Amino acid sequence: MSVPGTMPQMTGFGKNGAGIELSYLDFAERFNSKNITGPASILAGDLLIHLQWRYWTGSTPSSVIPSTFVSLVNFAGIGNTRGIISFKIADGSEANATIAGMNSQHQSQNFMIVSRPSAAISGINTTTFPGQGTNSDPDPRVISAASLDPASIGMALFYHTASPIITFSPVSGNTTKTGNNCNTYWAIQNGSPVDISVDMNDAGGALMMIGGAVSVF
Repeated sequence: MSVPGTMPQMTGFGKNGAGIELSYLDFAERFNSKNITGPASILAGDLLIHLQWRYWTGSTPSSVIPSTFVSLVNFAGIGNTRGIISFKIADGSEANATIAGMNSQHQSQNFMIVSRPSAAISGINTTTFPGQGTNSDPDPRVISAASLDPASIGMALFYHTASPIITFSPVSGNTTKTGNNCNTYWAIQNGSPVDISVDMNDAGGALMMIGGAVSVF
């Protein structure tokens, strides 16, 4: 997948190559709102990952992808819920800006992960696993490394209503939990990416588990 407005770099050799690396830069979160504020540290060329979860009374929330973001996962769960993961290469205007997602009626979650490449991004490859919405124990999933470039970020969003036991391994990742029982996990890999195993126990009702990875070259 080519990225408009970028020039190919000698450091970015694509899938199974070498060169460009990603570094974690910043994170933002907000709940009970449709909006999130982009971290002040964002610069043009950064990789932004936006994750959102919504609950709406009486119907599944309408899908809203933030303006200029590209959808990675858009999953309608059970119990009138929806989870969306999207991404973009920043143009710099996102710093301290209001970024709007799905409308918020009752419960809502917004997350943003910011990573910085070591050189300009000339292309992107992605992968996802089938999303799950269930009132029982979700099936294990895998974020496959087969289609990824050496520099990648894998992520997953988990919604639960009880104490969760979450698997996101074997890579060492970052994790956060905010209001309304939502967790995000993410991990950056540089070099030779490995598969990431993803799972959650039977942690209440209307469970949701979505995720994937974005790699750059």
